[in-house]
Amino acid sequence: MIPAWSWSRLEVYESCAYRAYLQYVEKIPQAELVVPEGKDEHPLTRGTRVHQGAEDFVTRDILLIDELKAFEAQFEEQRIQYQENPDLCIVEAEWGINQDWQPTAWMGKDIWGRMKLDWGYVDGPTMTIVDYKTGGKYATKHVQQGQLYALAARAYFPEVETFHVAFWYLDKEDTLEQSYSAIQVDVLRDGFDRRAQTMTLATEFKPRPSAYACRFCPYGEGKDGNKHCEYRYSYNN
Repeated sequence: MIPAWSWSRLEVYESCAYRAYLQYVEKIPQAELVVPEGKDEHPLTRGTRVHQGAEDFVTRDILLIDELKAFEAQFEEQRIQYQENPDLCIVEAEWGINQDWQPTAWMGKDIWGRMKLDWGYVDGPTMTIVDYKTGGKYATKHVQQGQLYALAARAYFPEVETFHVAFWYLDKEDTLEQSYSAIQVDVLRDGFDRRAQTMTLATEFKPRPSAYACRFCPYGEGKDGNKHCEYRYSYNN
């Protein structure tokens, strides 16, 4: 019923399977994005704009936007790497893998997992992977996300021996970094495979209301004005 997974889909499913059902099986439109009080734009809209600003600076040498200036030196290094060795750089890539954890087309018939990569650089036996974050720092969750990036990179670059994964928290001037050997990445595969299989083979999607899951759930009242999740409303009210 959900044939393909991604990190965000896994997060949704493991937080509340019923939300995953509404979003990915029924494909019910989500509620309109509401700009938080005191903010000029919604966090998702801002995140898209900031990511585009990073890509434009690195690949088109457009001026660095204000939200990226805390990491100006790092983005300048990426820009130089892109100018000097574009074939070694991965910018805003869309990676697909099949059930054998081998590369496939993003919309291929055998697509099973999808990952979007902000930045990657292959330097001989070492690969650097960077994910830009405009939100908060959630170390436990982001370490797992980084491991998944390393797994996908292992499929695309089997000759690489060391994967260095970094998260840049653009609003906090902070980072989170982990390194994995190819052997360590291979060990991680079974755990993610089980999690992905659980979601893609699921036939029941039971609600799992909780303070965290319901707070960030876009359902309950969709664009059509209907309340799609009685559990969310009964829990919050």
